[in-house]
Amino acid sequence: LVDVLMSHRQLQRKNKVILGILEYISVNGLVHPLERILHDVANFTARQHSEVALRARQILISYQTPSFQQRTKTLEAVLQAANQETEVAKRRDALRPIVTQSEG
Repeated sequence: LVDVLMSHRQLQRKNKVILGILEYISVNGLVHPLERILHDVANFTARQHSEVALRARQILISYQTPSFQQRTKTLEAVLQAANQETEVAKRRDALRPIVTQSEG
């Protein structure tokens, strides 16, 4: 019982350590090899772990979102392809990736 009480009292300290580890993972590009673990941490549901779970979710979202430069290049390529089409139907089809990507 004493061990459980001591462990609970040190929960804030443990959460700070875990937040530091999560920040290290994020800054040093270690998300990919630890993605499964980050998903597990992001799924913590207990209130006392909410800050840790939130930070893990934020790291995963940031990792899975293409960079601004990548999105710009993709958009430029799609728009250039659509601009080269002369028929309206083909132009619409060329622009479809932009529409379907924004819906998903």
